[in-house]
Amino acid sequence: LAQADQSQHSPAQPKDRLLVLFVITLLVYIIAYRQFNKYLFEFVEDAIATIRVNMADQVRNTALQSFETLGGEYVYTALTFDVKAISEISHLLSTSVQVSIYTLSALLYLLYLSPFAFSLIAATGGIIAVFYGYNQIAIQQTILQVRRQEKGLLAALNHLLDAFKELRLNDRKSDAFFQTC
Repeated sequence: LAQADQSQHSPAQPKDRLLVLFVITLLVYIIAYRQFNKYLFEFVEDAIATIRVNMADQVRNTALQSFETLGGEYVYTALTFDVKAISEISHLLSTSVQVSIYTLSALLYLLYLSPFAFSLIAATGGIIAVFYGYNQIAIQQTILQVRRQEKGLLAALNHLLDAFKELRLNDRKSDAFFQTC
């Protein structure tokens, strides 16, 4: 009875150790995640500052008539909007890394619990990846074909507009064109 009583009050029980391990792991994860986000945010902001300075220098050195008529405020506003969109990359990248770690941890835990279930999920994921890759290739080929057709259409429209401009500017060609119609 003394050993049973002592084992119940012992601080080194497996459940207590697992709880302490869980708490330590959680604290390490929180600290590491915050540090990663801080580092990533600083890196992206430094890169954006460099991009802003370089773009501002390029805009200042540009002496285009269209830029002068458009006004620098419009261009700077558009550039600031684009740079802001770039700055949101750090949050997306951080979330992607976090989700990847969660998924990998869950898969490793599933492998530990049931290798058969892990194999089944891995095979299903592989099949899905093959179909996804095949569809992406088909979509890219379709987009390239549409771009080629659009380029041809725009070239034909440009040629047609040039012809109308020529008819409008040249009276002799215009008269000859309308006499043949």
